[in-house]
Amino acid sequence: MTSIALSPIGALWGIVGAKTHGTVEMGAALRHRGCDMAIEEGPTFSFGARHSGEISPISVDDDIAVVYSGFPFVVDEETRIPRYLSAEGIRTEFLRFGADFFRVLCGHYAIAVYCQTRHQLILVRDAFGVQSLSWASSNENFAFSTEYKALLSLPWVERNLDHDAAHRFVDDGWAPAGRTFLRHISMVLPGSILIWQNGNLETIHLREDLCKTRPPFKPISVPHVEMAVRETIGWQANDFSPRYGVMLSSGVDSAVIAATLRRIRRDSEIHTFTVGYGYDDPEIIGASATASLLGTRHHEIIVRPDALTELLKETIIAVDNPGGYEEFPCLYALHQEARQFVDIIFSGNAADTLFAGMPYHRDLLSTDDAIYRRLCNDLTVRDERLAAQELLAGRHGLSFRMPYAERILIDLALEVPDFQKLTPENDKIIFREAARQILPDEITMRPKRIQQLLYDDSMWSWLAERIDWICSNAILRKHSLEDLERIAILPPRNVALTEESFKTAWNLVSLATWASIYLADNEAPG
Repeated sequence: MTSIALSPIGALWGIVGAKTHGTVEMGAALRHRGCDMAIEEGPTFSFGARHSGEISPISVDDDIAVVYSGFPFVVDEETRIPRYLSAEGIRTEFLRFGADFFRVLCGHYAIAVYCQTRHQLILVRDAFGVQSLSWASSNENFAFSTEYKALLSLPWVERNLDHDAAHRFVDDGWAPAGRTFLRHISMVLPGSILIWQNGNLETIHLREDLCKTRPPFKPISVPHVEMAVRETIGWQANDFSPRYGVMLSSGVDSAVIAATLRRIRRDSEIHTFTVGYGYDDPEIIGASATASLLGTRHHEIIVRPDALTELLKETIIAVDNPGGYEEFPCLYALHQEARQFVDIIFSGNAADTLFAGMPYHRDLLSTDDAIYRRLCNDLTVRDERLAAQELLAGRHGLSFRMPYAERILIDLALEVPDFQKLTPENDKIIFREAARQILPDEITMRPKRIQQLLYDDSMWSWLAERIDWICSNAILRKHSLEDLERIAILPPRNVALTEESFKTAWNLVSLATWASIYLADNEAPG
């Protein structure tokens, strides 16, 4: 393997059109994404990137300009050796293969390609959308950025609330795919290409024909899955830095990553991090046992409700749109701790989506091919929950890796028949069998847990205080959301919080906190 310099490019932004001033201000809003800033300009474009290494984030010739974030790479099919690409490498491959090149590209990345002679801008996100990419347009200009707070530094980007997105967030916990809470800022869909030319927009999903194909029926071998998982983790752990960390849960997915890192990076001390509500939290207990078995340097982060006010505010500043219930403030606290010990942090997310490990997969068992069809849908209609995790890591200067969201593992999961993923008795069958070649059975057979804080009296008190803050300051009413304020009601203190009552209250608090930050003035959140 060839090594890549630490760190991968941290952020990108740019403006295309008649008036391209403002990129310096956009870069200032993203100063946390890297200590170095590069800007390249032409007659009708201005591109910028934040980075902390020697790899060039921007490449420009007489016609084609490229800027990227993340770490894109291609894999030789015969040797299985990855080749990591700079901006110049991306430009070269694009000139050879056109937009089809992005269908075989690996890694987590966001890329912008501008063809000056055609006045055509192409924006691309990786297969699962781990790298974030937002955009806004006017009659004269089109702008894009890793984080939409950078777009808000432009005077022509208006802060008009998308009321429909806000209402759907309160119901679902996420803004609809491709949208934000602001009507004039949108997201490039994960795993897609967005083409802007002469004011017209076209979106092409990199796997748009998925659900037109026949579901797989030929079994996949366990060694094949095991090798693919090991390879993918290795491709994302090929840096000069010895400082690797893993967000460790009590389950199998992150444990496979930690064990594989221990094996392939023998010269590195592997740190693991777990966050929970107390030392009796099953996640804390299970992850501690896993870390002890694997021999990692383990860290436990405890989050209490009285810390949530500040954590939620900082989390929303980091990810722009809120979401994820209490999971993301907890992850913010985890990354805040991790930055003291590591440069790169791994997440085990996305394995459950690929190999049928979520509770909703059991509801699909009674229908033929439903699990395969659900995966196809998940790959073409996604919200921003994976990108939010990268934004949290980036806020603390950490390079983020999510191996199970890698294109090659996604393609493999599409080849696994449903019966090798899930039965009434077992979930993630083939993945757990592959994991047994790496981990002891006491880890591989643990059931899936959803991370959450305790919905106890302390949580009730915190929610009640925050709801009182919403009502006394008329935060939702100021933005014509008084109908939402009317449902900001908790059950009596002596009645236990249910999952439904907690999530409704949490989403209202999150939405009001977002509004107090992003709609309060004309300054981009810092």
